[in-house]
Amino acid sequence: PIPTYGEPKPGCTVVTPGWRRLNLLMYLNEGWREEWGGSFELWETDPRYSFLQYSKKVLPELNRIAIFSVTDVSIHGHLDSVNHPHGEARKSLSFYYYTPTIDDEPLITPLLHESVYMPGHAALRSVERWRTMVPKYTVR
Repeated sequence: PIPTYGEPKPGCTVVTPGWRRLNLLMYLNEGWREEWGGSFELWETDPRYSFLQYSKKVLPELNRIAIFSVTDVSIHGHLDSVNHPHGEARKSLSFYYYTPTIDDEPLITPLLHESVYMPGHAALRSVERWRTMVPKYTVR
């Protein structure tokens, strides 16, 4: 049986084969520098969202892969605005793994499950943020 996703947003149709469980991001940027922004970030929290802690930062360099599970507490995104000196975009491929159910994962609620991005991320974007915001771990 196909899982129930709740009501789709107006004008949208749910076409995914189930519940997104894993994201794999592969970066295609040769010679990318940290000050050009666009680094992938993971933030830690709990099911009540009682705290947010900047945990990991991955620079989007050629052939680098980031894999993470998609749950209600896997907050991620890229808050460092892309600031390439020649206006080039950050390039990546995204792959997703789906399962037909979420019965085995206590950190996924049975509502329409989507990726959870850093709350208020657009207001926090900056080309200088990378200098002052320091995660626990950085993959360079």
